[in-house]
Amino acid sequence: MTATRSNPLTPSRKPSPIHLSTVRQVMAFAALAWAIAYLFARRSRWHKRELEAEGSLSGAGDPRVTPPGPIPSSMFAASRKRSGLRREGPSNRKATNALPAKDTAMMAEKGFSPTVGMRRFSERAMSGDGMAELEHASPHELHVHGSEAVPETATSYETTRDGHAVAGELAMSTLKSFASGATSTTGRRRKRIEADAIHVGATVVSGHLARAIAQIPGATVGDDHEFVHRLRVACRRTRVALELWSGPLGQVLGDDQVKRARRGLRDLARSVGAVRDLDVWLLDLGALSARAGVTSGVGELRDRANVEREIANSAFRKHLDSSEVAWLCEVVPVLLKDAVSQEPPDDPVLIGARQQHGRRAIARAVRDLNDAGRPLSAWVNQPEPHSEIARIASFPGAPAHEIRLYAKRARYTAEAFVPAFKDAPEALDAAIASLARIQEKIGDWHDRVGWHERIVTVAKLISARPNAGDDLVGLMQLASQVGRERDLGLEKIGSAWRDRPRVGALRDGLDIRK
Repeated sequence: MTATRSNPLTPSRKPSPIHLSTVRQVMAFAALAWAIAYLFARRSRWHKRELEAEGSLSGAGDPRVTPPGPIPSSMFAASRKRSGLRREGPSNRKATNALPAKDTAMMAEKGFSPTVGMRRFSERAMSGDGMAELEHASPHELHVHGSEAVPETATSYETTRDGHAVAGELAMSTLKSFASGATSTTGRRRKRIEADAIHVGATVVSGHLARAIAQIPGATVGDDHEFVHRLRVACRRTRVALELWSGPLGQVLGDDQVKRARRGLRDLARSVGAVRDLDVWLLDLGALSARAGVTSGVGELRDRANVEREIANSAFRKHLDSSEVAWLCEVVPVLLKDAVSQEPPDDPVLIGARQQHGRRAIARAVRDLNDAGRPLSAWVNQPEPHSEIARIASFPGAPAHEIRLYAKRARYTAEAFVPAFKDAPEALDAAIASLARIQEKIGDWHDRVGWHERIVTVAKLISARPNAGDDLVGLMQLASQVGRERDLGLEKIGSAWRDRPRVGALRDGLDIRK
């Protein structure tokens, strides 16, 4: 017996092992194939049931229903989970009783004709196509049927479309809403509400923008500083209005154009704001020096402020010559004018939509203010410190200016929706007044913080001059007076913040829902 020698140069062949990744891939493909087959089978079963439902809905064998034309199956394809209905089965097919008397009377006032004892056509809820059928129906053509024992169950209806009988089902609550005129914003009603939102937004933005443009000549020529103040306020109000109606106006003007307008108004407000801040400083400097009983050094402060104002005013005028300001003043008003529609302002449905928009926007602005003001709330509610110096030192000065901006935006938001509420509720008036107090008190404190820094800076600059002793003494006395007023203003801020508007109170007064 001769032993077979293996050639050492020829590698022996061994079966390659099956890798775990290969097994996983095979299992994944098998699961995918099973899922596809299951979905196709499920689709076939549902399609068969839809055909059966269409056959039963066609009214065959029922002399009370005229044989209709083909009914779109999408009308009966709404999700059972969304509608809350149980799966169709023999146990659910029960005869319906008469509607409750109050619902019958309400629907009769709208021209609907409830029918007693009509069998249920289907247990499926109706989708958007069915709602369109319901809205298209004339009042005398619509018949609804429901159950007094279970008023929240689906309720069948029938109507006539293009000479054919059409039938379907809606929830009782939907039929009640449709009969009372408070139906959902689908179809033509949604289009009317969207058109009205564009109309209201364009009207509000156009009004604020026109007021801003009207202030520009007076802000550049003349000594009346109120033109500068009104221009900055009008720019801020226009920006807030563009934010509130950015969605509707974006459909007409384009989102990019709305963002461009907001950026242009922001830059214009900043440019004129530098001039306004110096105007306030120059106007209050005389009264401040009189309260401190100081005259030395005041002239130095005034001369430097006048120079700074000339520089800021020159930059402001240069900005007015930019293409962005020209686009804001010439193009945007024309675009907004084209966006204004002729929707009746006294339509109850449109007024309700405006109020709903206002409630949500005001609630959101107040929530943002309360969230931003948490450091201030903690300072107001802290236990009494051992000394007044410790309380002043713990004041959250860094976020105070941001809180003021949130208060200002909330105030402008509330004021923008006052026309939407005829005889504005007391809750809205109180909220606006409270927001104005917060804005004013924090603004006064912030002004004095800036004045104190300005006085100290000027004192350091002139300290190296010979014979500057009197001016330095006067500036230090003036800085001390500003510091006292600044610290006294903290308690005023705390008092105004305690009376800030709460979302809960606004919810009660304006019916704001979470």
